Amino acid sequence: MNALGQHEEAVRISDHAIGLFPNDATLFCSRADALSALGFHDRACQDYRTAVQLLPECSGSHLKLGITYLKLGKYEEALQSLNEVIRLNREDVIGYAHRGFNLSSLNEPRKAIADYDKALKINPEMRELYVLRGRSYHQLGQYRRAISDFDEGIKRGAQNAFSHRGETFLRLEEWDLAIADFDAALQLDTRDAPTYNGRGIARLSKCQYDLAISDFRTALRIDPGYRPARNNLDLAVSCKEATH
Repeated sequence: MNALGQHEEAVRISDHAIGLFPNDATLFCSRADALSALGFHDRACQDYRTAVQLLPECSGSHLKLGITYLKLGKYEEALQSLNEVIRLNREDVIGYAHRGFNLSSLNEPRKAIADYDKALKINPEMRELYVLRGRSYHQLGQYRRAISDFDEGIKRGAQNAFSHRGETFLRLEEWDLAIADFDAALQLDTRDAPTYNGRGIARLSKCQYDLAISDFRTALRIDPGYRPARNNLDLAVSCKEATH
């Protein structure tokens, strides 16, 4: 049985078990896990909420509910759930990490950084936290501090830090460093439209019009609806024509 079939079977089994034991929070969590894996996040939320009502002191259920709200873009609801996770367990590094991400999404980067700091104090080996904190520093315009965190993330093996550091180098107008980072990111993922767009911006800024146009067109082949690449392509073509 493939993974899809396993999750569907898990939902069927949980349906039957819940019919027999309607007050068992773990059964609702199990069904919610399977529903979330199938992409049914709204239905998963309903089950996680039921689990929380049945067993309100279980931080794991609050965490899963908060993460599912994040997937749905319901940031205020996610914040409430993640606050509860941390109330129940002050050492929950995953709770701090997700609350930090949530706060960043709510345009509260300083509060996000405070959560990432707490998470890193608990587990300084969690490499993704450096990338997330770097993104919040970028949000604040503190680009050198962002780069320092991305450097640390890369040193620890966080491969997604290359594209984020490249975006930060763009803001600093350090075009060659940005291009080098986007090159590294594209070696890891050749299908990322924003990375091609970022490299195109750096190349356009260096008046490398043909290379920039190529990058913007590649981004649009990957994602035809990616508006930034469309706008940048038009600009690059205009700049090239103006030089002739």
